[in-house]
Amino acid sequence: MSARLSSAGWVLGIALAICGGWILIGASQAAAHADLQSATPAADAALKQPPSEIVLTFSEAPDPGHSLIKVVDASGRPVDGVTGVEGVPGDPNGLRVILTSALSRGTYSVNWRVVSADDGHVSTGAYAFGVGMAPAPGAVVVTEILHSSRRISLAAAAGRWLFYVGLALLMGAAAICGLVLRGRIPGGGTPVIRWAIVVAVVGLGLSTEAERAAIGVPRLLPLFATHEGTLLLAQGAALVLCAVAVVVVDLFPGRWAPATLGATAALAMLVHVSAGHAHSPADGRALHVATQWIHMAAVGVWIGGLPWLLMGLRGSDRAERSRVVAAFSRLATITLAVVLVTGILRAFAEVGSRAGLLESTYGRTLLVKLALVAGLAGLGALQHFRSVPRVAADGDATRPLRLTARGELALAAVVLATTAVLSGLAPPGT
Repeated sequence: MSARLSSAGWVLGIALAICGGWILIGASQAAAHADLQSATPAADAALKQPPSEIVLTFSEAPDPGHSLIKVVDASGRPVDGVTGVEGVPGDPNGLRVILTSALSRGTYSVNWRVVSADDGHVSTGAYAFGVGMAPAPGAVVVTEILHSSRRISLAAAAGRWLFYVGLALLMGAAAICGLVLRGRIPGGGTPVIRWAIVVAVVGLGLSTEAERAAIGVPRLLPLFATHEGTLLLAQGAALVLCAVAVVVVDLFPGRWAPATLGATAALAMLVHVSAGHAHSPADGRALHVATQWIHMAAVGVWIGGLPWLLMGLRGSDRAERSRVVAAFSRLATITLAVVLVTGILRAFAEVGSRAGLLESTYGRTLLVKLALVAGLAGLGALQHFRSVPRVAADGDATRPLRLTARGELALAAVVLATTAVLSGLAPPGT
């Protein structure tokens, strides 16, 4: 037992260290998805007459109730006579404030913080314009309206990563125990299932707190009254169903129990996908959501199934080990193909162009993820063409397979961390 815990410990430790570093690097780049498309007055404009309103148009519909626009003068003092934020009639992507007092000659900065009504992500920015003069370079005055920090971005990315890890373990348990192990929960598997739901709940809790802090509301209740808050509540409800399925596996073990676990994990994934990037495009939204859902479920079966393969091999006789490895190899080959096809389709939809791939933070992070997935696929191919035939010929020759599978697990954790970072970046295609 101690040897098994030691092996699992160093794999988990390496994965956590790498993932923690990657999230620390990527979280600082995490941005929101409602990007500023146009502004009136425009950035760096030199107006002859003071404006009567300030209109901002974004790439996604903003939530006027939790979005802010603040106008300050060159010294950073708020301008008097600025109304609250309201929507623009006839433009769901627009926000405006009315200026009830005329601005005098000088340079002014517009600071904005926008909460996307589609996925709840927060975007921030500032620009300057002049009345009776052109703003000088570097004249933008940034105020404390932004409610963003490295800590918030880190908490959001870490929360998404834990959420993905927990759901992947649940989906992997359902697939491997149900389809490969013939309904058998391997020794030590039940505690892993329990911890998986705990990890997912902790991840969702971190994401919720990060969303509350980013929006700037003092308590959770005002957050849950927003569209993005209802999406978080829906994800929480889906995790409650997953917890019920875990109890079912505990109380009524049998071949049908993993199917219950898989169904609830798939539902939680669907709810999560419906609150993310795939739900943003107006055209083909159902297709994008379905593709992303299939992609996430296949990743769960493939990556989340690896630890269940290792646990399933323990305590099995020679013939059973050969059968289990062969069955897992077939399932992993199918799910890998699904992951690659759906991943490519989603990448095209999110990136949109070659420039979007090479010149945006999202695109460059996606390239890192693709390289990691390629490495993971390479290790899978090594298993399929070398380790699996060895085990088929000799059920006791599992050591190379176990070592490679541990390497796959460490790399898979980094892939999920990269996905968590990507989920917090603005896709250039949208």
